[in-house]
Amino acid sequence: MLKYIWSGFLLVASFIVKAQAPDNPKFSFEATLNNYIFKEDYIFNPVLTADKGTLHLESRYNYEDLNTLSLFAGYNIEAGNELYFELTPMFGFAFGETNGVI
Repeated sequence: MLKYIWSGFLLVASFIVKAQAPDNPKFSFEATLNNYIFKEDYIFNPVLTADKGTLHLESRYNYEDLNTLSLFAGYNIEAGNELYFELTPMFGFAFGETNGVI
């Protein structure tokens, strides 16, 4: 019974944390932890991002494949006043169970 309660807690425990230094807005950081609960297993998927102006840096684990780390660099594109638009094309590499260019 405790296992199922813990599973439900982990399902609800997905969170997003955003941080930006108010005195020094050079970089803004975001950390996201997603989790997937299966009958016999848990999979955690942390995603870390850092943005400075148009520069976007991102790392992911267990996202493209299990036991795989992905590192990305991208360019933030923003437009619009009343209707706001954001686009971030990225280029990266994957290391671990799956290796390659993303």
